[in-house]
Amino acid sequence: MGKSTDLTTSPKPLPTAPKNIPIEDLIDLRQRGLSCAQIAKIVGCDKSNVARRLANLDGLNRFKKHRGDVFADLQRRLICSIGDADIKRMAPDRRIWGAAVLYDKERLERGQSTENISVYGAIQEISKGLAEARRKLAELGEDDEN
Repeated sequence: MGKSTDLTTSPKPLPTAPKNIPIEDLIDLRQRGLSCAQIAKIVGCDKSNVARRLANLDGLNRFKKHRGDVFADLQRRLICSIGDADIKRMAPDRRIWGAAVLYDKERLERGQSTENISVYGAIQEISKGLAEARRKLAELGEDDEN
């Protein structure tokens, strides 16, 4: 909110009903435990306007809470809506790309790797690091003897 509002005193409505009250202001006041009527007095508009704007926010919060399930349902519906005729109409490169993407997603869901890693290269790097550590330890050992 632009101005700090003292919530301990009785708020006075603004002389004219402002337009475009930032939703962030309404959220801040709601999170302080104020009713729609109290918020309406502070920002100078009708309580039905506040209630309507916050109701939209409640719907957004419900969507965010269940977003994974909403997306999973949409994904299922999209995949189930594609038939053999739809697949045949796709360009061959799009079919191959789609199969590759779905293969990666299947492996991810099954907890399998989704990218190839060179184990040989990793072993070489570890071996180099061990050799360097041994060399440094040997140098330290020689210093202790002198």
